Amino acid sequence: MANEVTFETLKSVKDAADFLKLLSGTNDLTRLETPINISALLNKIDLIEYSEEPSFEYFDKSGYIKVIRAPNGDPRKIKIWCNPAESDTRKRFTAGHELGHLVFDILPNIDKSNAQDEITDTYHRDEQKGFVEMRANRFSGQLLMPAQLVSSKLQKLISLLKKENRNIGKHEIIDKLASVFSVSRDAMGMRLKTLGYIKSF
Repeated sequence: MANEVTFETLKSVKDAADFLKLLSGTNDLTRLETPINISALLNKIDLIEYSEEPSFEYFDKSGYIKVIRAPNGDPRKIKIWCNPAESDTRKRFTAGHELGHLVFDILPNIDKSNAQDEITDTYHRDEQKGFVEMRANRFSGQLLMPAQLVSSKLQKLISLLKKENRNIGKHEIIDKLASVFSVSRDAMGMRLKTLGYIKSF
């Protein structure tokens, strides 16, 4: 079966919510299953090749996105790689981060002869405070933890706790939601803070 989404189609994407709506075929993101299936999303994009193969050249990196071009300069495929030594939650976040680079940094310039064809991310990319890296991090957080879906799951958790007459702390709520979305505790804490549900974590 041919992949459904072309690079040209993806050029219309403005944010992670647009990306999810396009690839999932629904505007109601509360209908998505958790955790967000990154592999299924990648498989829907034409000319994307995803890899977690060990690489000595990039062993100290977290991941990369790279345009592979034909001899005439046309893009033949885009390769996204995540370091297999990382935890599953980190690899998921890295894949989302690279998709952020795809949407904001690669596709808008892919037809330019002087385009940047590779973006490599280090293990400590959280320390890279540049706008491009922060934007890719934000995209990944929004992709893996869509606002509508986080709100829905949080309300269900609170309702369940009330029904069971249980009272748990903020940290346990973060842990439970991190498990539901298959993200790190820090990533979930930051997302809940960004969405205004908590002030700190």
